[in-house]
Amino acid sequence: GGQWKKRAEEIGIAKNRIAAIPYAAAVLLQLFDTANFGEICFVTYGLREGVAYDHDRRFVRGKDLLLATCEGLARRNNRFELNGDEVFHFLRPIAGKLSADQQRLFRAACWMSDIGWADHPEERAKQIFHRLLHAPLLAVDHADRVFIATCCYSRYAGKKDKLPDVVKLCSPADLNLAMRLGAGLRFADTLCGGAPGILSQLDFSVRRGRMELHVPRKMAVAGGEEVPKRFETLADIYKLRPLIVQRGRTTR
Repeated sequence: GGQWKKRAEEIGIAKNRIAAIPYAAAVLLQLFDTANFGEICFVTYGLREGVAYDHDRRFVRGKDLLLATCEGLARRNNRFELNGDEVFHFLRPIAGKLSADQQRLFRAACWMSDIGWADHPEERAKQIFHRLLHAPLLAVDHADRVFIATCCYSRYAGKKDKLPDVVKLCSPADLNLAMRLGAGLRFADTLCGGAPGILSQLDFSVRRGRMELHVPRKMAVAGGEEVPKRFETLADIYKLRPLIVQRGRTTR
């Protein structure tokens, strides 16, 4: 009676559909019993997505649907052909000790980290956060989505105390982690400017209480004076001493 109707309203079911729920449930239960299905799959974004998935299983077999979705969105929205996996591998020194689930979410954030480039600089952090909250990402729950959005929010220098209340879906520890990882994304963008093939030529590491960046002698990186500044900021966040080695010179 009234209890399930109240619950339906709380979870956001349209009022004009509430009355039909018991009848739909009865039909579905009878269908399940009659057909004796071995597996039942509910599709997040509708029947067309399910049909497309069923007809293209060879494409998605063995792929992480979250990462595949992020890659597709990034390739349509990034400035250049920056590969999220290139960013992820460059930042492995600060992501290597994460759990498998956290690494997966951070990898997704690496793909998404450049999609806010066209927004106004003062609005990028806020815009990318809300865009990722509502983006058609697959295989994530609400807390996962907030984690990815917070990584990219921090990448655009968003302030933690300006985050909306929805971040409470994440634990305080995960929220702090996302902010730290986002600082890494910001530094990576400073180095490559969104262009592919640069980060893979650099040696970024963490060892003996130091955060080190080794740049080939004949290579000039983007960012100019911002590189040492943001590198020092990143090292400070991780409580490490910064060390940059380039063209035979060392900057501490």
